[in-house]
Amino acid sequence: MKRQVSQAEYAQCVEAGACKALDKAQRGNVSEDLPVVGVSWVDATRYASWYSQHTGRSYRLPTYAEWAHAAGEGFKEDLLIDVEDSNNPARRWLAEYALEAERKATADPQPKPFGTFGANAAGLQDLAGNVWEWTDTCHVRQYLDAQGQPVLPPNENCGVRVVAGSHYSLITDFIRDPKSGACSVGIPPSNLGIRLVLDAS
Repeated sequence: MKRQVSQAEYAQCVEAGACKALDKAQRGNVSEDLPVVGVSWVDATRYASWYSQHTGRSYRLPTYAEWAHAAGEGFKEDLLIDVEDSNNPARRWLAEYALEAERKATADPQPKPFGTFGANAAGLQDLAGNVWEWTDTCHVRQYLDAQGQPVLPPNENCGVRVVAGSHYSLITDFIRDPKSGACSVGIPPSNLGIRLVLDAS
């Protein structure tokens, strides 16, 4: 989708009885120019199913890899903090603190009209705005040895999904408000929204 799902579009799904109503703080918002926020991964997948039936075309959430590819030049890989000092472990903590403080300083929780954060070369709007988008990618934990080789098979947890935005984040699939403690570490996303992909198959 060129833009995220709007409040008015999500409200149609609620009216049809296919989507769960938004929480009290988000109710009453039915703008066609603002993205819907306050939705969980469960809500997003229900919306995709309803929208597919409504349009007669197959829509779904993107994988994180698809989202990053679609973002193109707008994709920013998370900064890796490569500070290891066994004599002073506080150096890594200070580097992580500085990164999180920078993210917090730029946080703006109010959803903005479509196009506020610009578009990439493919015409996709607001990919690095203040609404993070649910993906269908599960959290995977991989254990590595000292040489960086896998020790065990990857441990996939599909109760936790990747959300894509101006930084990578992991959120439990039923969480609607990321500021309620859904993020295990770091500054949580400002808002959780939906952008679907058309499944050509």
